[in-house]
Amino acid sequence: LNGITNAEFYAGRAEEVLPQLIQEYTAIDAAVVDPPRKGCDPVVLEALAEADVPALVYVSCNPATLARDLSYLAGLGYEAGPIQSVDMFPWTSQLEI
Repeated sequence: LNGITNAEFYAGRAEEVLPQLIQEYTAIDAAVVDPPRKGCDPVVLEALAEADVPALVYVSCNPATLARDLSYLAGLGYEAGPIQSVDMFPWTSQLEI
């Protein structure tokens, strides 16, 4: 894809696939999560924290579940950085954060 040779793609529910990936890849530099409106399953957040992933990028379409998950991540030792909203759907009340 676009000449990138060091990327792999997996399909499946994150809470089922992620624990297996963490066992396979022992050094993870960063992770990007883009959960549905209900937010991340705690299994996903705990697996990322247990794998000691140093940087997380969280894309959210629901400010309420983002706040909940950021609070949960803070309890796991993560600190929130800058937050930016993006108007992906003009003329609607929906934002990506």
